[in-house]
Amino acid sequence: MNLRRLFFLLAALLLAAGHSAAQSPAPPAAGTVFRDCPSCPEMVVLPAGAFTMGSSAEEKSWAAAHGGRQDAVADEAPQHRVSLPSFALGKYDVTRGEYAEFAQETGHPVGQWNPQRSNTAASLHGLSVVNANVVWAGGTAGTFLLTTDGGRTWQAGTVPGGEKLDFRDVYAVDAETAYLMSIGNGIESRIYKTTDAGKTWSLQYTEQNPKAFLDCMAFWNPARGIVVGDPLDGKSELLTTSDGGAHWTQLRPESLPTAKAGEGSPASGTCIATYSEKKGTEKTWHAWFVTENASRVFHSADAGKTWTASDTPLVTGLNQGVFSIAVVDANRLAIVGGDYDHPQLVKPNSAYSSDSGRMWKESTRRPAGYRWCVAIIPGTPGPTAFAVGPTGMDYSLDGGKNWEHLNEVSANTIAFADARHGWAVGEKGQILKFEGPSPAGAAPSADDGCGASRAIFKWQKDPKVTWENPGYPQTDRDPVICVSWQDAKAYVAWLNKKTGLAGAYRLPSESEWEYAARAGATGKFWWGDDANGAPSHAWFRDNSDVTGCEGILGLFCTGGHTHPVGTKPPNAFGLYDMSGNVWQWTEDCYDNSYAPAPVDGRANDVPSSDPQANDGHGNCLRVDRGSSWMFPAWLLRPATRERNPADYRNVILGFRVARSLS
Repeated sequence: MNLRRLFFLLAALLLAAGHSAAQSPAPPAAGTVFRDCPSCPEMVVLPAGAFTMGSSAEEKSWAAAHGGRQDAVADEAPQHRVSLPSFALGKYDVTRGEYAEFAQETGHPVGQWNPQRSNTAASLHGLSVVNANVVWAGGTAGTFLLTTDGGRTWQAGTVPGGEKLDFRDVYAVDAETAYLMSIGNGIESRIYKTTDAGKTWSLQYTEQNPKAFLDCMAFWNPARGIVVGDPLDGKSELLTTSDGGAHWTQLRPESLPTAKAGEGSPASGTCIATYSEKKGTEKTWHAWFVTENASRVFHSADAGKTWTASDTPLVTGLNQGVFSIAVVDANRLAIVGGDYDHPQLVKPNSAYSSDSGRMWKESTRRPAGYRWCVAIIPGTPGPTAFAVGPTGMDYSLDGGKNWEHLNEVSANTIAFADARHGWAVGEKGQILKFEGPSPAGAAPSADDGCGASRAIFKWQKDPKVTWENPGYPQTDRDPVICVSWQDAKAYVAWLNKKTGLAGAYRLPSESEWEYAARAGATGKFWWGDDANGAPSHAWFRDNSDVTGCEGILGLFCTGGHTHPVGTKPPNAFGLYDMSGNVWQWTEDCYDNSYAPAPVDGRANDVPSSDPQANDGHGNCLRVDRGSSWMFPAWLLRPATRERNPADYRNVILGFRVARSLS
C-alpha cells in the first residue's frame, strides 16, 4: 500500500469514528431530572464518585448512647472506600399511585419463585408434586430428589445401577412411593419404583428393542399407568400397567393412527396426561399424548385400547410442534410447544380444547417463546395455568386461551400442589418454589398480608393489611408500603418491559443507596451531626403521631403514618426522603460485616454463612435502608442497616428504583 492510499484510509477511519461519536448521545449530566415515560418514577442523575461506607467507632458510640446498642450498629463496619460510576436514582420513593398502575396492569401481587438448595448439580426434568410438603424430582446421572418439608431440605440420591441414566419423568404416590422413568435408546429406557422413600429401588421395566425410546409416563391412580415412546413400525410405542408396575404390557391397538414422517413424542416428561371420571357405575379412563414434527394430539377414552388423533394449530416442522399437555378435566386441555431450536421466536406455540381434544384453538395471546412444559394449578378459577421454557415463564388465567409473560426465569418442568405451592426444576440442580397466591388463585392468607406494630419484629403478617389498605389513610403521593423485596423486583421488571429498557431499571445496591443518602456529607446525618435537626429534615417518630412504643429498644409502635413524598427538604443530590418516612429495599444479601462487600458499587449477592443472615429456608435476608416514620432519630443516619426476608411486607417498608445509564 502506498503512502497516499494509507493517508486517505486513515482519514476515512478518523472521519467515520468522529461521525459515530457524534451520533452517540452524551451521558446525561449529574443533576439531570428525567422520566422515561409519563407514569414512570422521576429519576435524578447522580455523579460518579467515591465515599467512605459505614460508620466510625465514634458514631457507633454516639448511636448507642442515644437510644441504640453497640450490637445493633456493629454491622456498619468495617468502614471502607467505595467508588461508583454515575447512575440515576428515584427522586422519591415509589408512590402508592405509581405502584397502583403496576398492580392494575399486572394483577400483582402474585406469589414469587424462590430458589431452594437441591444438593445436586444434575439437570432436572422429572417433577411430581404430591402436596405442599412432599415433592419428588428426577434428572441426569441417575439422580432423584425428595423433600417432605416443602423444600426446606432436599434429599438427593442416585439409583443403584442407573448412575448414567437420565430420569426424565417421575410419578409420586406419597413420601414413600414413587416411579422413575429414564429416557434413551434401548436398555437406557427403564422404569424403577421405590416404596421406602428412595432407600431401595426395584427395576420394573427395561426396554429391549434397541430402536425404542421411551418419552413420558402418566398415571390414573397409584396402580394404573401408561407410558408413551417413539414410534416403532410406524406407530407410537405404548406400555401400561394395572398392578403398580409389577407388570408393564405393550399395547398394540389397531386403531392407533400411523405416525407421520418424523413424528414422535418429545421426551419432555409431560407429553402424556391422564384423567379418569365416573358416570353412574361406569368409569372412563382418558389418556392424551402429543407429538412434535406433526403437532398432533392422540386421545383414548378406554385406557389406551382405542385411539384417535387430531391436528393442532401449533407450528410444525423439524424439532417443532407440541411438547407438553395439561388436563383440567375430561373436556378441557391446554398444550404448549413451539420451535425447540429457536426458543426466542414466538411462533404458534399454544392452544386449548374444550371437547376432549377433538378440536383445538390457538391461544389469542401466546407465551413469549418456545415452551417445554405446561401445568394447571388445581382449584383455581379459569383455571390458572403456567408454562415454562428457556426464555421464561408465562401464566394464563383462562386455561390457556390467553397468556401473560411473567419473567425470564428458565426452567424445564413445573407442577403445583395448589394455588399457593408449586415447584419448577431446571439445569444444574435448579429448584424453584412458588409461594402464592397464584394469579387469580386463592383467597388471602396470613402469608399474603403485611406486618404492623410489634408483629414487624416477629416477621408476622396480618392478611387484612395490604398496600391498598395499610390500616391508615394514604394519598397517591404517599410512598407505597406493604411491599416485599420480591414485589419491588416485580415492579422493576414491569418498568423495564414498559420502557423497553431491558435491565436498566433495578433496585439500588446498598453502597449506591448510602452514597446517594450521604450526598457528599460526612457527618452522622446528611444535614450534619445534630440529631436535633431531624424534625425539619425527616419524617420519624417525633413528628408522625406515633404512640404505644414497645419491644426491643422500644422501636415498634402503634399509631403513626406515612407522609406524602417530597414534603421535607432534599439532600445535596436533590433526593427526597432518603432518611425517614419508609425503609427502602436494596438489592443486596445481608451480611453482618462489610468484609465481603464489593467496593465498586455492585450489590453483594453472596449469601452469608451466618445463620442469622438467612430466613431459615436457606435464602439470604435482603438489606433495607433509611429508617421510617415509626423509628427514633438515631436510626436516620445514612449508615443504619436493616434486613428482612425477601417475601416480607410491613407498614414501614417501601422502595425506590435505580437506573443504569450505560
